[in-house]
Amino acid sequence: MKAIITSVLIWLCAILAYGQENKTTYYLNDKGKQVENADSAKAIRTVSNTKNNEGLYDVVEYDTKKRVRRIGNSLTKTVNPSYNGIVITFYGNGEKESEIAYVSGHKEGLATYYHSNKTVAKKVRNEMVDKKVKTIVLEINDDTGKALLDKNGTGVYEYKDKKGRLCREEYLNGIKHGEWRSYNTTDDEVYISEYNEGKFVKGKTIEPSGKVVEYDVEEKLPAFPGGTPAFGRFVGKNMRYPAEAKQKNIQGRVFISFVVEKDGAITDAKVLRGIGGGCDEEALRVINLSPKWEPGIQRGKAVRVSYTIPLFFQLQQQTTPNRSKSRFDNF
Repeated sequence: MKAIITSVLIWLCAILAYGQENKTTYYLNDKGKQVENADSAKAIRTVSNTKNNEGLYDVVEYDTKKRVRRIGNSLTKTVNPSYNGIVITFYGNGEKESEIAYVSGHKEGLATYYHSNKTVAKKVRNEMVDKKVKTIVLEINDDTGKALLDKNGTGVYEYKDKKGRLCREEYLNGIKHGEWRSYNTTDDEVYISEYNEGKFVKGKTIEPSGKVVEYDVEEKLPAFPGGTPAFGRFVGKNMRYPAEAKQKNIQGRVFISFVVEKDGAITDAKVLRGIGGGCDEEALRVINLSPKWEPGIQRGKAVRVSYTIPLFFQLQQQTTPNRSKSRFDNF
């Protein structure tokens, strides 16, 4: 164990010492979204501008007190890392909170979570099945080390989560099974979900008034009316390649973030990463022209969802004299 801790400390020190100026700094809010300045930030993320010996970019995340809260390696050097390898998170006291294996941006392999007193809280194994991550619980323990599931990963787990919700979960051989309950003490709502060998069957939300909202889809992301093909047609119809970008041969992706409101309206659109030449402003203009989307759904109710999309500007080869064509693709 001492050897493992020592190696982690050496790794962390090496990352912090390497190229203090050879990095890009991003400011994040409490939901992990990028904000423009440090005053409104809840966290700071730095990403190295050059690759390390493993061909990856070093990522270090701090809280506002400059305490390290996450370290890992990324395949990309953008604000949203595509983690690859082990990612470690820390409590405010410097003790490890989690150690999670990633492959090409998604969780895959062993993940271990710790109580603040260093004992193991949970171990799971993440597997890719049909392009989705399947999580198998290997063990769950209280902060004294007492096992709360049997050796096969079967049993009932009751706890209070970080948001103060009272939760009850059932497992069968390490996967979700039976009835899961969650009581939101803040808004006095009860959520009940039924699973069969890991698959969601149905659920219902009981509101404070006693009204019951039933649903058969656990959650659904926002969607442009008609889906991705319709969104592509909408962008292609409204996008204009900026003259400055044409003249300077500027091409690439503009990343736009926005919020899809409960009624489907688009708000708070902003450029996360641009390429200049008027492309950033043009991409933002088109997104703000968007009609209402189908809102995101969670537990049978519409919810606000933050969304980020890349819009791709690419100039085509000139095919006839004195004429310039441009092509725009999204995603």
